[in-house]
Order: sequence, then C-alpha cells, then structure tokens
Amino acid sequence: MKSRSQRLEYLKYLISTRRLQRHEEILAALAEVGYTLNQSTLSRDLQTLKVAKASRPGGQYYYVLPTEEKYRRITTTGDELSLSDGKRVFSIRYSQNLAVVKTLSGFASAFASEVDAAAIEGVLGTIAGIDTVFIALAEHVSYAQINKQLEKLIQQ
Repeated sequence: MKSRSQRLEYLKYLISTRRLQRHEEILAALAEVGYTLNQSTLSRDLQTLKVAKASRPGGQYYYVLPTEEKYRRITTTGDELSLSDGKRVFSIRYSQNLAVVKTLSGFASAFASEVDAAAIEGVLGTIAGIDTVFIALAEHVSYAQINKQLEKLIQQ
C-alpha cells in the first residue's frame, strides 16, 4: 500500500504539471496510478498542501500550489518583460549579456529548444533548468529587440 506522504508528493506533481479544475479530475488522475481515496480525504490533502484555485487567462480556474512561480511577487524594472498569457512563460529579465526567463515548472527545456531553433539574431545560445532558461546574448544587443523576438515565440 502506498503511504500518505507518497500520495501527497504525487498530488503535488499532478497539480504542478496539469491544469486540474475539479476534484473529480484529481481523483481520476490519482486512481490511474493506484491511489483510491474519497473526496473528503482529497479535500484534507489539498488543505494540507495549501492548494488554492487561481484564475488563469480565459477565466478558467485551476488548482495551484502556493510555491508555483507564477504566483510569486516579481518586482519589475524597465529591462524586463512579464507575460501571463497562459503560454507558460512568466517573465524575462536582463543583466548585461544574459536574459533570465522564468517558466512553468518543467517547461524551460522546451522553451530553450524553441529559442535555439528560432535562430534569433543576437542570441548566442541557451541553458535550461526546470523552470529557468539562461539566454546568452551577443554584446550590445538591444533588450527591446530580443523581447520582441521572444514575445513572437511565446505568442505562437
């Protein structure tokens, strides 16, 4: 039998990787991997994890974890772009010849691949983690021009 702590870890994984809107969806996803529980147990688990529902673009509500990057406060300066268009890219910040892109957990590698494939002028290369992409920029590149090109990628 799987333990409660294993169930809670898998529940965190589900919430961070899927756009779940209803208890029934969560219960079905848990059942797929062998966790059989009732709705009251699920409610207690969600409360334990401090899971909340948050509005996403389009007016839909999804379960989110309190540590999800999109819901952290990010202070802004003139040299960054913040997006909340549902495309899983949340912010782009610049420091000298480096752009730091924050994404939904697990999406950074896919975004870095898109940037590399786009062959954006002024982009030397990318390095991806789980939720962060570092983009190496050529010297004297315009942040505004890079923002414009990255935004085109994000909007696709």
